Amino acid sequence: MKVSKEQQELNRTALVGAASRLFRREGIDAVGVKEIAHEAGLTHGALYAHFSSKDELAAEAFDKGFREGLSHLENAAAAGADIPATFLDLYIGKANGPDDLEKRCPMLASTCELGRQGMEMSEKVLVSQRRLHELLSVEGPGGLDPAVADLLLAASVGAAAISFGMQKASPRRAAAFAGGVRAKLQELVDSHQAASAKARTTKRR
Repeated sequence: MKVSKEQQELNRTALVGAASRLFRREGIDAVGVKEIAHEAGLTHGALYAHFSSKDELAAEAFDKGFREGLSHLENAAAAGADIPATFLDLYIGKANGPDDLEKRCPMLASTCELGRQGMEMSEKVLVSQRRLHELLSVEGPGGLDPAVADLLLAASVGAAAISFGMQKASPRRAAAFAGGVRAKLQELVDSHQAASAKARTTKRR
């Protein structure tokens, strides 16, 4: 029975969504195509009708997850919010546990695995990092020096990953660790923004 174009698109969307959730929750290397197809409610063969390999699906699933995260920052920028502060809230502002990983940024959930994937994944990471860098350092309110923006991203990913690693053994320590790092990063952001504002005022004089 021939599948309609509309159903094909629905199937592809279901596969990408399932892969995005599973990869973030379990890890890219730990999840097989059979599990992804089952999660999506489709057959193993249906998956390969849309994707030539697991690597191709992983790259698209990563892209979906990252675009979801970026949309929060883009909406905040459009509303005039402080983008660095919004970013910190999204990454390490709350004591979210490992069960929340499937909803979080795929860069956080799969950081150590991303470098072991193929070129297509590497290109998705590059594009995503560049877009996030633009939001933090150029486009959004409270934009940071490019080097500070990179530091903010690196420290936030690391802090959140370590916090998640401690979550099961000590939720209290995990929350304290993430909160402490978040507070220091906010101090850095505030200091940089204040210095930038002062420099702009001096220049106008």
